[in-house]
Amino acid sequence: MTPRIAPAGAVDLPAIDAYLQRHADTAMILRSNLRAAGLAWSRERYQGQYMLAWRGDALVGLIGHFWNEMIVVQADETVAALARACVAVSGRPVVGFLGPEPQVREARAALGLADTAASLEDEETLMALGLDALIVPPALAAGTLRGRPARPEDRAALVAWRIAFLVEAAGRAPGAKVEAEAADMIDAAYAGDRLWLVEDAGAPVGMALYNAQLPDCVQIGGVYTPPALRGRGYARAVVAAMLLDARARGVGRALLFTPSPDAAAAYRAIGFTAIGRYGVVHFAAPQPVG
Repeated sequence: MTPRIAPAGAVDLPAIDAYLQRHADTAMILRSNLRAAGLAWSRERYQGQYMLAWRGDALVGLIGHFWNEMIVVQADETVAALARACVAVSGRPVVGFLGPEPQVREARAALGLADTAASLEDEETLMALGLDALIVPPALAAGTLRGRPARPEDRAALVAWRIAFLVEAAGRAPGAKVEAEAADMIDAAYAGDRLWLVEDAGAPVGMALYNAQLPDCVQIGGVYTPPALRGRGYARAVVAAMLLDARARGVGRALLFTPSPDAAAAYRAIGFTAIGRYGVVHFAAPQPVG
């Protein structure tokens, strides 16, 4: 029996929630966006247009085309048909893909973008940590380093760091476009209380943010230390500081993904373990499809 593909509706929310809970480690962005914005669509931040695949009464796949033109996928089957149906409904271009790596590859091919040059194309290490097993770096525990939420006076430095992050880690071209994107992301992170930094002797030396938050789990992203300050444990310290705060709020699990073996080693030092592979693709400009 061929799965039935249909747009998501309010009546489907319990099934969507149950399905994504079963795939919680790879579906954090979908879960977080749905919690923030539901199924509404007016091109606001976190909103998306969702397509579902059903086998009988069982949900077997979900894909979303979001306000920022990213495609995010979580599907047990029928990835290609879901991707084609989703962009047929959205009628919008695609700037990239996120999701389990094989599913990202299948969705990208289905939309005719397999050979389109990407500014970022990674099969990243997905890592997880139960927060009761968090290992606090000694310098953080001793107070030599201090983590804290970002304050308004930090904004200019954090925007500059985010620009550098996008150019270095995401292959973005320097210029007005990436500057505007960085400022928008930092402002959104401020608005959602998602942005943290770590200080050494009172000076900010590294940043990170929650790129997805739920009561039971958080996902860390955007970890950045300026090149001249690397190798001093600042990245692991800011992540650990955030997770101490999350644990105090009752969060039990954390996730992140990274393409860097050095970064993965730093995260292992605070207790993270590798649990799979995650696909990340970003094009230099939105790509028309269909």
